[in-house]
Amino acid sequence: MATTVDAESLMLLLKAPNKDFVRDVFVQCFRWRLNKALPQALRSSWAGTLDASVSAVDSLVASVNALISAALYSKERLRRAFPEDFHPQLKTLIANVLVERIPEWSQEVLRHKVSLPRLREVDWRVDVKTSSNKISRMAVPSVLLQMKVEDPATSDDEVASDRNIDVELTRETLQTLLDGLGRLRDQLSGVSS
Repeated sequence: MATTVDAESLMLLLKAPNKDFVRDVFVQCFRWRLNKALPQALRSSWAGTLDASVSAVDSLVASVNALISAALYSKERLRRAFPEDFHPQLKTLIANVLVERIPEWSQEVLRHKVSLPRLREVDWRVDVKTSSNKISRMAVPSVLLQMKVEDPATSDDEVASDRNIDVELTRETLQTLLDGLGRLRDQLSGVSS
């Protein structure tokens, strides 16, 4: 994905009353990045402060979001985002804001990332059935496997929760599972070499 940064829209930040305003623009753009647009009141307020139209502010927001995305996901894309002749002091100010905020924003992005459940614990035991209604099923060992997995939170107000998964395996299904895990181990070893 190409980073689309409109250098002209970023030049609006030169009209900012102070550095804190520029910092706030980046913080608010990150905060509202997943919504369709910033709240109208905020857009109008920025338009008044920057002596610009609301559509110019919308272009600024799109460029700031592109810079934030570039900084979060690809340092190379961030380097290429600015034209050669971009205003040096503004470029330095933007870089300082990004460097200051990226650690916090990276953690925020990771917290909201869609993920699969994570394996926390594994416990097992071998059982031998001593009674059954069929004689052929008596004295057949089986493995009871208990896995504790953490389901990720699906919203900000949820906490990740643990759940147990219990599985009973016969000798044959255990062997199939172990063979499959062995192949996975071999493939991972080949990748890391």
